[in-house]
Amino acid sequence: MTRQAVTPADLLGRITLLNVVCAKCDRRGRYRIESIIREVGLDGRLTEWFARISADCPRRKAREFSDWCGVHSPDLMRLARGEPSG
Repeated sequence: MTRQAVTPADLLGRITLLNVVCAKCDRRGRYRIESIIREVGLDGRLTEWFARISADCPRRKAREFSDWCGVHSPDLMRLARGEPSG
């Protein structure tokens, strides 16, 4: 069975801070993995956490798909490619 989502447990021991940015605006932040675990648990889905932390984004309910909020973590792509975070 293929896994469907990245969890905080996947990040333990690999990074201590998760960089989060929006591709559509200048919003950005850095979150400690321990804080994310306290909020969603070890098995919480990061996609759901991204939606929660960006819930107040005005682009969340944009009419056009191309204007939707672009919250993501560039660290996740680097880790998937085996590159060091940072």
